[in-house]
Amino acid sequence: MPLRLKLLVVAHVLLSIAGIAQFRVLLDMLWLPAATTISSLAIAQSMLLGFGIGLGTSRPWQRCLGWVASSLYLGIWPALAVRWLPANSIIDDASFENGFVPAATMFAGTTAVFAAIFLLIRWRFAALQYAPNASARSGPPQFAIVHVLVATTALSLLMASLRGAITTKLSSPWHTVALYALLLTTFVMIVVAVPWAVLQPGRIWRRTLIVLACSCVAGAVVSFVFYSQLRAVQAWHWWWIFLGQALAIGLAPTLILTVS
Repeated sequence: MPLRLKLLVVAHVLLSIAGIAQFRVLLDMLWLPAATTISSLAIAQSMLLGFGIGLGTSRPWQRCLGWVASSLYLGIWPALAVRWLPANSIIDDASFENGFVPAATMFAGTTAVFAAIFLLIRWRFAALQYAPNASARSGPPQFAIVHVLVATTALSLLMASLRGAITTKLSSPWHTVALYALLLTTFVMIVVAVPWAVLQPGRIWRRTLIVLACSCVAGAVVSFVFYSQLRAVQAWHWWWIFLGQALAIGLAPTLILTVS
C-alpha cells in the first residue's frame, strides 16, 4: 500500500473520533450545522468505503471484511456520544448498545448502497485503470443518450422529492419518504459526480468546481426543505441554520470526498 494511502487511512481513522461530539453539540440549536458536518464526515467515509468495495482490486472477501470492520468502528463513536449525554436528555436509554447497534447498522447500510452503485458502474459503465501516460488534456466532451437519460432521471428524482417534501404535511409519512428520497438522491449524485470529476483525465479543476457548486445548490435545497417550517426566535438564527446546514449537507461530504 502506498504511503499516501496509509496516511489517508490513518487520517480518516482519527477524524472518525469527531463523531463522539455529534449528539453533544445537538443540545444547542445553533450548533446544528456543526453536528451535521460531523455526520457528513461519516457519510463521506461511507462513500469512500463504497468506492473501495465497488471499484477496488483486492479480493472480494478482503473488501467485505473491511466493510464490516469499518462499519463497526464508525458505530463506536456515536454510541459513546449517546452514552455521555446528560441525564436529563431526551434519550431514555443512553446505554452503549442502544447507540452502537443502530449506528453500526446505519453505516453498514449506507456503505452497502454506495458499494452497489460502484459495482453497477464497474459492471456497466467504467472501471479504474492506472494510466501513467494519460494525457492531461482531453478533447471536447462527448455525450450520448445514456448521459442525457441519467441526468434527466437524477434531476426528476430531485425535483419530485423536493415537491413532495414541500407539499405534504409534516405529520404525513409521505413527507418523511420525500425527505429521505431527497437526501438519498443528493448523496448518490455526490458519490457518482466526485470520482468522475477527479479521476477522469482532462481539466480536473474545472469539473471539480462544477461539482462543488452543484453540491452547494443541492445542499441548499435539502436545507430549505428541512428548515422552511422552522420558527426561530430571531431571524438571523434561521439564516445561520439554513446556510450552515446547506454547506454541511452538500459541500462538506463533497469536499471531503474530493480531497481524499
